[in-house]
Amino acid sequence: MRYRPKGERVSTRCVVGHVIIVALCAVASACTRDSASLDPDSDSPAANPGLPAPNGDLRIYRNPYGDVDWSHDLRLRAQHHDHVARAFALPLITAYDAAGYDVLSLMDYSGKPSVFYSLQERPWPPERWVPPSILAALVNIKLFIPNGEEVGGDAHATSPFMTTYVEVAPAGASALPWQYRDTPDLLRLVRESGGLMCLAHPFNTTYEHLAGLRCVEIYNAFGEAAKTEMPGNPLQTYDGNAALVANWDRALAQNQDILGIAVNDHFGPGAARTATLPPQVLDSGKIVVLAKAATLDAYRSAFERGAFFAIRDRGIVKDRYPAIFSVSAGATFVSIESNGNVSWKTGGSLVADGPVLRFTAIPANSQYVRAEITDNDGSIVFTQAFVVRPAGDADADYDVDQDDKAICAAVSQGREAHPLRVAACRAI
Repeated sequence: MRYRPKGERVSTRCVVGHVIIVALCAVASACTRDSASLDPDSDSPAANPGLPAPNGDLRIYRNPYGDVDWSHDLRLRAQHHDHVARAFALPLITAYDAAGYDVLSLMDYSGKPSVFYSLQERPWPPERWVPPSILAALVNIKLFIPNGEEVGGDAHATSPFMTTYVEVAPAGASALPWQYRDTPDLLRLVRESGGLMCLAHPFNTTYEHLAGLRCVEIYNAFGEAAKTEMPGNPLQTYDGNAALVANWDRALAQNQDILGIAVNDHFGPGAARTATLPPQVLDSGKIVVLAKAATLDAYRSAFERGAFFAIRDRGIVKDRYPAIFSVSAGATFVSIESNGNVSWKTGGSLVADGPVLRFTAIPANSQYVRAEITDNDGSIVFTQAFVVRPAGDADADYDVDQDDKAICAAVSQGREAHPLRVAACRAI
């Protein structure tokens, strides 16, 4: 649903508090300029068209921001996990609107009728759940997205974009078409019902086995609040949010399509705060999505491409996290211009510090690289993963061989036009 016709446009420079990334020329996107020319001291070897390069010659194979139109796309601040759909929680919608959010999930616990707090229907469409007086007064929120926290399986998961109700099957009973048995079954059902599945707060959950999983939480304000607000909670004995990022890195080594989001989960703007809860915890998890329009379809398209940033906003005054002004990729490097401190990571380890990452610094056999941009408040802007492959790895099996040579020959002859294969061949 769309409630406001206009949104904030992306610019190539941004004010403090807004995250912008300008991809001048990424290998995985179509470029009108030779990418090697962007590097003033390029040391890449001369290439023979259609012939793969050695396996150690790494390139960025896919750039999640490659389709962003930096002059016209919207920058939409969004929340994918907070419990605002109950009647007593509806004032939180107004609080999110006042905090400047553009997109809000309409959600609560769902899918387990045996517990009193679990919804037994999908909170959708918004007009059935949110009073007209609240909808009419919205200033910033442009659209809601259908969502829910599915609590019936062995792990909690949110289900953005799915509009149908699903639930766990009763023990000992035959499962109906809209019921599931376990987490893999829930993942299948969410996908078949038109949604995406995102694991909720997997502090101590491994998920490499979940084929087709697209999204996990890598920061959750609940994990920070538990340190002071929840005596006896295991999260007081370890850093849950550090565990979320470590789990994401392990999963990315197997599946580079897994997106990472940051969420508030009960601790958004307008939530009650006790004297023991640090003020920077409230409204500390959010994402910024770079979408073509403020519509549900355009928003989902951008989200699924990974054209967004996950943000741990630890400032007492919100939305002053690091600003990113540009990202540029050449034949031998990728760089980020920002007002924060840039670190490049893969496999849970630091690859390099500083705005420029040369591909020669990426460890051999790396599957991806991602960036974290930090400030003195402890805020972090997480990019999504840039997929890394050897130059010429046209079939994405991390091995440059005769199969890739045949694909690149087809590209050269105009018989192969798949964007990733074309980009891989052009990278050499």
